[in-house]
Amino acid sequence: MYAKNTAGVQSAWNVTATQDGAIAIPTVCTSTVTPPASGTVTPPAQIVTPAIVPAIAVTSPNGGEALTTDRAINVTWTMNYANTNPSLVVRMLQDGSANVFDSSLIKGVSGSNSFSIPAGSVGAGRYKVEVVDNPGSGGESASDASNNFFTVSVPFASQTVTVTTSQDTTVAQTGKLIIPSNMTATVTGACPARVSLSWSATSDANMYSVFRWTGTRRTGSA
Repeated sequence: MYAKNTAGVQSAWNVTATQDGAIAIPTVCTSTVTPPASGTVTPPAQIVTPAIVPAIAVTSPNGGEALTTDRAINVTWTMNYANTNPSLVVRMLQDGSANVFDSSLIKGVSGSNSFSIPAGSVGAGRYKVEVVDNPGSGGESASDASNNFFTVSVPFASQTVTVTTSQDTTVAQTGKLIIPSNMTATVTGACPARVSLSWSATSDANMYSVFRWTGTRRTGSA
């Protein structure tokens, strides 16, 4: 049984105690509330925690990378908060503005995050990647995009080209020019930036010179 006391006023109330086979005996309890000596009560100090402003920072690809369409694109970013419900979207922006890929809604944790864009999801071009929280809601919680453009290109399949040559010789001012036989050329890489050449050795050759034909003139030698 409870009673509300007033400061400095003694209050009393009765509690009836019972026991099986016994007569109820009235019991009197008293309590006194003493006010503070100063007459002023100081409330406890309150600790106020500032609200966290959601922030996302894309870390990769962040500009300058050369990627290919036949490989997955690994996107990484950091967050200063966690979203318990899936609300993040990873986007590919061609030329920095045209949205050509949207992931499904995913979760994010406070710290480092990653998402893999499947191979073949985008074509060749110049891109930035963007991570957005609550897209299309009219009030995005946070977002960030690559600092600069990166490229995605179609891989150039390796090819081996066999060039039929003869052992015919041409007389030049400096001597005899011999064209090696059974020459092959192998082109590899995402773009034909490297060409591997092989040929049958010529018995009386002292050296070989390799030139690149540009259509009007030859350049370079090895």
